[in-house]
Amino acid sequence: MTPSILKLTLALENPNQKPLAFLPGQYASISFKHKGRPSSYRCFSIASSPTEQGHIEFGIRVMGKFTHALENILPGDEVQVMGPFGNFVLHPDVPGNLIFCAGGIGITPFMSMLRYINDLKLDNKVTLLLSSRNSKEIPYLEELSVDLYEPNLFKQYKIVTPIGPLTINTFTGSIGSQQIKLKTDELMAFGWFNLKELKAMSANLRGEIVLKQAQDMLAKTAEQG
Repeated sequence: MTPSILKLTLALENPNQKPLAFLPGQYASISFKHKGRPSSYRCFSIASSPTEQGHIEFGIRVMGKFTHALENILPGDEVQVMGPFGNFVLHPDVPGNLIFCAGGIGITPFMSMLRYINDLKLDNKVTLLLSSRNSKEIPYLEELSVDLYEPNLFKQYKIVTPIGPLTINTFTGSIGSQQIKLKTDELMAFGWFNLKELKAMSANLRGEIVLKQAQDMLAKTAEQG
């Protein structure tokens, strides 16, 4: 997928098997045979949508012995999947507009959510703020660059070290109020956030969100008398 990111797609060994039931945003633990011996289990976020039956996809950054060995598995090799796990999920009844903030491979659970929203034709409008080391390391760039998710998805990328021209919305520096306000104030009022990713992205952004929510609460209190 990128020089340092692996896309791993697994299909059911037996088509009659019941597929893994999961919610968009969850993760699973996988193990495989390495040099004839089963590996330990490692957890990775699921990138595919629960609507995609028969296969499951993971986005994995290659940076250690386990993931380097994972690069060498071949079509037909057996991989054990255990799960799902996690409660950072998108339910189909989540209302309003959403903001997804991710850094690098942290986009993986959001890809599951975006695909889910698209497959079910949900009404949620999504703003994606994605930080990347450079333009060559943007995960799922080809998929995000087409109009598959339009008009539901607005994309904004922070590139730490630009490499080559990009025909997408990009900027450098920290993510703050100016980037959030690109799509109306209501996005800040109804945003849905992964706070772990926000910490890595920018404390500035968190402050803007809290400020906006406080202003909305004060406005509603004033309206009620």
